Amino acid sequence: MASCAPTTRYPRNSYPFVISNYGKQELSSHGVRLYPSGAMPLLVSVVGVVFSRLAKFASLAQQAYAVAGGVAEEAISSIRTVTAFGLEERAEQEYQHQLKIATKNNIIQGNFVGVGIGMINFLIYAFYGLAFGFGSWLIHDQGLTQ
Repeated sequence: MASCAPTTRYPRNSYPFVISNYGKQELSSHGVRLYPSGAMPLLVSVVGVVFSRLAKFASLAQQAYAVAGGVAEEAISSIRTVTAFGLEERAEQEYQHQLKIATKNNIIQGNFVGVGIGMINFLIYAFYGLAFGFGSWLIHDQGLTQ
């Protein structure tokens, strides 16, 4: 009667077997290890550009909100003078103008966030695809499984 007990201490699907084979492949093939690291400079530069532009548009929107708040505060603090000279519409138009500037900057900022996150995700998945393709080429053509 045949025994079902494994002949080795660790079966082939255990963690030590997987980890040791992963380490063996990492040491034997520098291309597999170095290929994904080529994506990092491009990814870091895209993230840097996206965040620098986000900071710029957030600053512009904040300035426009500050000016709009100043217009509203000035009109409210001197409400008698504004009413006496009939400048309600002028103060309201200036306030609305500053809010339109802030809204425009927020829309641009939102579009930049969407495009930036889309570019970052595209780069991540493109490099994943290229890394898997490169790994399968190494296995198929270079015989990296030994």
